[in-house]
Amino acid sequence: MRYALAEWGVQALDRFNGMFALALWDRKSQTLLLARDRYGIKPLYYAQQGSLFIFGSEQKAMLTVPGFERQLDQSALLEYFTFQNFFTDRTLLKGVKLLP
Repeated sequence: MRYALAEWGVQALDRFNGMFALALWDRKSQTLLLARDRYGIKPLYYAQQGSLFIFGSEQKAMLTVPGFERQLDQSALLEYFTFQNFFTDRTLLKGVKLLP
């Protein structure tokens, strides 16, 4: 994947098949690319709290980050209890979103 992204840039994502979630930091342009497979099989969660930006393919990985504040998102909980699913980018953790 790394070499494909270096060769074709973000257009390489169109060529990828299968389940993936990835992060690529480009030192030269100082940009971060976050991507996941087009069918959403492998999720990618992200959050920003102050100057802290974290991401992971599982929310439990985010809980281990020092300084990350855990709070229940009451509106998301209501959405989940109502539909037994999320139809937005929300999660049960306040401020943590799911990459569409």
